[in-house]
Amino acid sequence: MDWLKRFHDDHAALMRIISKLEGNLKDIEYGEAGVNVIWELREFVELVRNVVIPHFKSEEETVYPRLSVGASKDHREFIASLYEEHNQLYEAFDGFNKALLDVDYQEDKAGRGRRIAVEMARSGNIDKLEVPKNFDKISEVPPLEESVDKENLLQHGFVILQLLEKHLEKEKMVEKFDGSEINSKKA
Repeated sequence: MDWLKRFHDDHAALMRIISKLEGNLKDIEYGEAGVNVIWELREFVELVRNVVIPHFKSEEETVYPRLSVGASKDHREFIASLYEEHNQLYEAFDGFNKALLDVDYQEDKAGRGRRIAVEMARSGNIDKLEVPKNFDKISEVPPLEESVDKENLLQHGFVILQLLEKHLEKEKMVEKFDGSEINSKKA
């Protein structure tokens, strides 16, 4: 199960930001979003780009194929459903990104995302709030209406939340597969 342990930092980072995203989406939906919401949405896009997508690609290239070899029909169908969820999430991520009208969504070629996830998961300060020290130097934040396509942002954002929560629960089941029927058929 060593292959799954390396993904736990990614999961921990993602779980921390899912609740923040949900709160931001609800604030936007009810017209109660604060001025920092655009930065938090950008933070989510960065996490998707630098952590979630590389995590998914790694699963698709290494984990899922290995688990499929010698697996029962039910397990293969389950793994196929994980691939399908990845595809649905890729579409939702793309739609979410496009709804953020001024964010450039390019691949992270430097591999920063993995390091970001590890640090976020390890940080004891993740839940502490810090007040900026240079309020007078903070740049103006454009109004939310100028920065997002609200309807598409909410639509794709809520789909992302639903699919990610479901997918993370399914990935917990994959760990059980690795120690059960799949490994015994490979031995």
